[in-house]
Amino acid sequence: MDIQDREFECVLFWWDETHVFDQLACRQAQAEFRRKRLDYDGNGVVEFGDFLVFASGNGRSEGETGYEVQSDLNENGRIGFVDFINFAAYYEEGQMGAD
Repeated sequence: MDIQDREFECVLFWWDETHVFDQLACRQAQAEFRRKRLDYDGNGVVEFGDFLVFASGNGRSEGETGYEVQSDLNENGRIGFVDFINFAAYYEEGQMGAD
């Protein structure tokens, strides 16, 4: 699995000006990373077209046709209900041009 397909990890990258770990900045970076990961068509918004791509892999496991590693949000080798719940958190129905 390549680094782009893995969940963003906050190690020592997010420090504020006092050199204290900034947990909020880390969480915001994680959310942005996941949102971009789920934006299959790259238009800046996780919307219905992205949902169709995500849904087409539902129930698929690693190695099966239709399995997309970027849809396996909990990285358990299967696209299932927990992945769907996570996807739903980023779905922006009716919103255009995020960023």
